[in-house]
Amino acid sequence: MSRIGIDLDDVIAVCAVPYLRKFAEEFGVELPVHLKPTGDYRPDYPRGRYDAQGSAQYKTRLAQDLRLDAFCEDDDLISRSLAEAGIRVFLFDHPWNRDVEHPLITRVSGWSELADRLAPP
Repeated sequence: MSRIGIDLDDVIAVCAVPYLRKFAEEFGVELPVHLKPTGDYRPDYPRGRYDAQGSAQYKTRLAQDLRLDAFCEDDDLISRSLAEAGIRVFLFDHPWNRDVEHPLITRVSGWSELADRLAPP
């Protein structure tokens, strides 16, 4: 069984849990659940209420601690950080991450394509 981390916004996470459980069961993956500690939230950060560097460090450390096989992400800086740490990344394709390239990064168009890539041969 593969262990996959998924980047979810707080509101989406609450709504997505039943679907993620079904996804995990259908594709035989484990989705460890871990909530971001409050320390990673920086309202004073210039990009708004989001600290990409802090999140990159936190998610990379968490992926290593949980021994994840892969991580689903959409942020350019975070996906690079994960890949550089040796973690396979499924990068959801968006205009803001089109310049990201790394041998461990696989670009996907959405959940359906991710499911196709995870399906057993």
